[in-house]
Amino acid sequence: MSGVSVMIAMPVHRDVSVDTTLSLCKTVAALQASGIYYETHMQQGSSLVEVARSKIADCFLKGDKNRIFWIDSDIKWEPDAFMRLLALSTKQDVVGALYPMKEDPPLF
Repeated sequence: MSGVSVMIAMPVHRDVSVDTTLSLCKTVAALQASGIYYETHMQQGSSLVEVARSKIADCFLKGDKNRIFWIDSDIKWEPDAFMRLLALSTKQDVVGALYPMKEDPPLF
């Protein structure tokens, strides 16, 4: 994936879950192992998610990354899923994934 650079964007009001932190660490290791330039951007302390997202979007547009991944601060994922989405982003302008709601039984 030559020429791909990534901003991992995460609006955070207060805390980031342990599962999210572990997922992020593993994903960063996968990006490093693949030689993909990345940065993480966590906009902390904004209780209004749209304000936090706007600040992150502004930073992305002023920066040198060509992919942005919006990730909620309370989910977990596998690095290979992230890398598959990243690979798909070289073929499609917009990609996305869904995850289950915190319901029992899980809903999507």
